[in-house]
Amino acid sequence: FSDHESRELYQVAPLSEYYGSVNWHFAMGMNNFTSYFSFDGITPAETRAFNQYTARTGTLLRVGKRDSRVAVLYPDAALWALYTPSTEMRAVDRSQAVTTLTETFNAVSWGLIKRQVDVDFIDSRILESAVLKEGKLTWGDRAYDALILPDCTVLQDASTDKVCRLAESGFNVICCAALPEISREQGVTGDAQRNVKALAQVGTIRLQTTDDFLAYLDEGAKDLRGVRFAGVTCGDAGMILSHRRVAADGRTVLFLTNMGDADFEAVVLNPGKDPV
Repeated sequence: FSDHESRELYQVAPLSEYYGSVNWHFAMGMNNFTSYFSFDGITPAETRAFNQYTARTGTLLRVGKRDSRVAVLYPDAALWALYTPSTEMRAVDRSQAVTTLTETFNAVSWGLIKRQVDVDFIDSRILESAVLKEGKLTWGDRAYDALILPDCTVLQDASTDKVCRLAESGFNVICCAALPEISREQGVTGDAQRNVKALAQVGTIRLQTTDDFLAYLDEGAKDLRGVRFAGVTCGDAGMILSHRRVAADGRTVLFLTNMGDADFEAVVLNPGKDPV
């Protein structure tokens, strides 16, 4: 983590930025840090307290396993197929296709994160090797309740076949903005892609716009959410990030951080459990 942006503006990062940066990383699942902060703007005592906080919280968030409920397939095949390098800074491709993919991926990702859904971003290798067990898609120590494909218009045939088998087995598969339409290996629409389309037409695979997907999270998919709030008296729940873990004895370890400027007050609920 770093105060690079502040230093580029010839500013000194405030102490809140130190904690905010670390808390953001904790919520995203990281617990081992290398600091690139200058520490110029805080006292030695504040530096020690900050480092102790980072070490202790990082140690706590290694307990058990992360309770990620949702897997989001990273659309790398579609991105590589659509992307054309440019002479702009960072070789940005501003074509409509790449813009749509980027906006869809960002909307899905932030939509989940701002609703306190613990999410893993997976690739085709993980998807193809994961196993459906007791209604959950399992890989390693993870067990997912849903698979999201954000604008994955191009996909490996094996991954596309796996998506179809999961949906046919009753697993929750959601395609946002578009279906897998092109085989990565063949560059054309094949049997696997036609099967996806057929399953979407009968509702076995959900095809949703990003707006419909966010509404679905709010209204119809509350079981996917690891944290709920009740009795919000102030602040914005969308600025609360979470990291949920399950210890070996079944107890829940829940990390919450407020990334907003205002205080946040509410009752925290675990699904099907008493307030915590």
